[in-house]
Amino acid sequence: NDEGNVVVEFTVPESNTTWNFLSMAVTPQLYNGMYTASVVSSTPLMIQPNMPRFVRQGDKTTLSAAIYNTTDEVLRGEAQLTLYHPDNEQVISSSIVPFTTDAGASATVQFSVSIPDTLSLVGVRIGASTAIYSDGEQHLLAVLPSQELVTEAKPFYVAPSVGDTTITFDSMREKIKQNEVRNVRVTLEYCDNPVW
Repeated sequence: NDEGNVVVEFTVPESNTTWNFLSMAVTPQLYNGMYTASVVSSTPLMIQPNMPRFVRQGDKTTLSAAIYNTTDEVLRGEAQLTLYHPDNEQVISSSIVPFTTDAGASATVQFSVSIPDTLSLVGVRIGASTAIYSDGEQHLLAVLPSQELVTEAKPFYVAPSVGDTTITFDSMREKIKQNEVRNVRVTLEYCDNPVW
């Protein structure tokens, strides 16, 4: 510039982190110099959700998030979590929680949510806002079935000399009586050569 100083401008990727800058200079007379500096790229208010890898259909769970205040003043605002259908953006549920974070500190917010039992994937939008600042993230959360298919096999043999044969699945019958199972299917496989 006009004062004889060197001005360096560079663009860094969009990331909240600390960037280290190192420069070296050498003159034709072999004088040299070095300059180092650190630059912190951050937003005044950041929210970072702590998402599980998956949930199960019909779960009632708590999702939490950390709110970071990088300013030198106390921030007060509201955090909002929205569950939505990823196919059509239809809102399933939404909740708002107030928060307060001290200067240069963080706070944790928690949301109680109920997972629908009709979806295999749910979208999650989570954000925090004050009168001046706001931040947010969006994630997809896998929803696993709450029930697993169980196969119960029982081999049986019928000898020609024996008349009628009755095969009973006692454990399955008890589960059906107590409404512990919903879908029951019986498959009979017949083989006339026991060596197979």
